[in-house]
Amino acid sequence: PRPNRSGRTNVVGAACAEMNAPAEHNKCTLAASAAPMLTDAEAEEWLRKWSFDPTDLRSLNGEDVTAWYQACQYDRTDICGWLLGRGLADMVDDRDEYGDTALMMALQFGNETTARWMIKHGGADVASPVSNIPNLTIFSLACRTMSPAFVEELAGLVPADHLVLEDGRYISPMCAALECNQFRIPITKMLIP
Repeated sequence: PRPNRSGRTNVVGAACAEMNAPAEHNKCTLAASAAPMLTDAEAEEWLRKWSFDPTDLRSLNGEDVTAWYQACQYDRTDICGWLLGRGLADMVDDRDEYGDTALMMALQFGNETTARWMIKHGGADVASPVSNIPNLTIFSLACRTMSPAFVEELAGLVPADHLVLEDGRYISPMCAALECNQFRIPITKMLIP
């Protein structure tokens, strides 16, 4: 697509112990603050800037993406809150032509505040596969770009197998962190069983 030390919690071990327990992992409650208030005029101006029709919030823009997607790409929790207030929660997990959702855009661009907001307030699906790469997960994507705190919180909310699942290119979440994340060492330590 587009452009703690000793005594730390063993995230992988804890999640693997729960693997056989029935649980609802699709929605999560990652700590996030509410989006700042935005006036209708401000939101409509932003929508027009990105070629959206403010009178048809379900329409796509010239890039064939939703307003949710654009807001997550540009780290705009205020726009996300405004869209949610307009009854567009059912569009949170809509996909673009590559199979990416708005949450995936927030993760790919390292927009942690918006990713947290989408999970907590927007009800974004954290268990769905990512884009057109087999077995690429939200968790693996987060290991590439997010802080250790975000990765640790998300690890408790996704299906346990996502903590070790290799994608279609044989890259595990740990390898993704080592390869791409500026916090590679703490995340790798967290993922060691």
